[in-house]
Amino acid sequence: MDIAGEMSTARTPISKISENDNRSLIKRPQTASPYVMAVKYRNKAKVASRKTNRAIITRRRTGRRKASLIDSEYGGCESSFHTYNTSLTDLFDEFNDDFDFDDLATGTNSVELESSSKVDTKQSFRDYEESFVTTSLESCSPSPVLAFRTSSVAGVKQEESESRSDKDPASYCENQYRRMCKMLNISPVSSFIRELSKKRVSVRHRSLCPKDAKAMSVALLENPTVQILDMTDNEIGPKGALYLAEMLTDNRIITDLNLSDSQIGIEGAKHIVNIAVEVDNFTSLNLSGNGFREFDAIHLTKLFEDTHNLLRLTLSHNEFREFGGKVIGDALKINDTLEELDLSWNHLRFDGADAIADGLALNQGLKKLDISWNGFSMRGCESLAKALEFNEYLIELNLECNRINKDALEKLLKGMKTNQSLEVLKLGWNPITTKGAQMILDFINDNPTSGLKKVDIRTQLVEKEFSENVKKLKEDKDIMFIHGPIRGDHGSGEDDDELSLIDENPIIVLMEFGHMNGFRLTDLFSVFDKDGSKSLDLSEIKTGLMVC
Repeated sequence: MDIAGEMSTARTPISKISENDNRSLIKRPQTASPYVMAVKYRNKAKVASRKTNRAIITRRRTGRRKASLIDSEYGGCESSFHTYNTSLTDLFDEFNDDFDFDDLATGTNSVELESSSKVDTKQSFRDYEESFVTTSLESCSPSPVLAFRTSSVAGVKQEESESRSDKDPASYCENQYRRMCKMLNISPVSSFIRELSKKRVSVRHRSLCPKDAKAMSVALLENPTVQILDMTDNEIGPKGALYLAEMLTDNRIITDLNLSDSQIGIEGAKHIVNIAVEVDNFTSLNLSGNGFREFDAIHLTKLFEDTHNLLRLTLSHNEFREFGGKVIGDALKINDTLEELDLSWNHLRFDGADAIADGLALNQGLKKLDISWNGFSMRGCESLAKALEFNEYLIELNLECNRINKDALEKLLKGMKTNQSLEVLKLGWNPITTKGAQMILDFINDNPTSGLKKVDIRTQLVEKEFSENVKKLKEDKDIMFIHGPIRGDHGSGEDDDELSLIDENPIIVLMEFGHMNGFRLTDLFSVFDKDGSKSLDLSEIKTGLMVC
């Protein structure tokens, strides 16, 4: 502000004022002008934000200076006079020292300063503005200056947020999340916000991108309640996995992480594996369905070798195949802390299946192993039989849909004769036939030391005699036997309803029908294929079964 311009508004020319009046005129800028100038220049000090604070400077009649900050958004806050007033007082003292009023030159309607020796008044206030903002940005102590700085720069009052975090951590995390969403130009996920105060946060099937993972990582960085994070079926990719890993470096509360079907690939998995080893506080980790291939298993062995608290690991729906099975099998030999391992849907067969069985034989901690929907077949069952002779810790074994026929089942049961720890055996979706089902029942009766308490062959059609034997077995032993439909018995003594059986599992019924009548599947197909199309639809299968 130009002092000359301000002084020109006086009614009486300065040249006509008496000496006494000149003294009063000289004193007036000391009592009024600096404050007017301070208010105008201070209001221009806007830091990058739409929500700015106004510095209102007042002067009491006693001449004592006092400053206060009034927040334009939140309705005002009581400022600490000692913290803020010190720098403001120093400003006016410095300004008064530089402004030598004795050197005022009077003119008709102007007041001039000797520019060669005096500091420009505007520049002085500009320097103050810069020093004020710099001091505020560098300050880390709770103060109104800090509140002003964060409100101006980030649009959020950090001081108030920190105070709220002590009372309501979920609100603090929500504010951080909304702020990051605004900065990243993404929409907040309402379900994520609602669950920030709960033990479990689930954002499944949300098509979340890496930016979403980044914003959520910021929100969870200091969250004290969330222990389970489920981000199944999203698109966070390797970058999203990196953001989560950085968050998990400081957040030691989350112990259960589910990133299945999140497209993180092996690059993203490396970040998660490294943090799981470094922090070593995970108890459950799910990385299924992320496109891991055979040689990617090498990077996952750290989870078996270098963690001590990980109890449940899910790596299903990948493609480890034979080489990956070898790598994981070798890692199983030295692991004694993992309790549950899911390797289903991983194309494990031949050498890969043998390696998994060899690892199981030497493992001393695993209690539950899921290797369903692979290709163990006869060779794999022989290896598992040898493993079960030595393993004394495994409680549940899932072998569903592994191309296990009656002969392969016989090999498996031989290895189970000396095993007393296995309690649950799942063999559904395997063509063991009714004779195989009866074989299991005979094995339990002939081995009283067997620990089996549950047998699941839910897709296997059984004879009525088998069902009666199961009822007798339940009277003597505490065992659960889950099986498929009973041939010739639906509660009324009538024949089976073929249509309902086909709807239950047409493939199993078809295989059983061919076995009972001594047909090969190719012979059945040729009989059912009335139109010669070399293909069968459901109606042709139904018609063929009813005719036969």
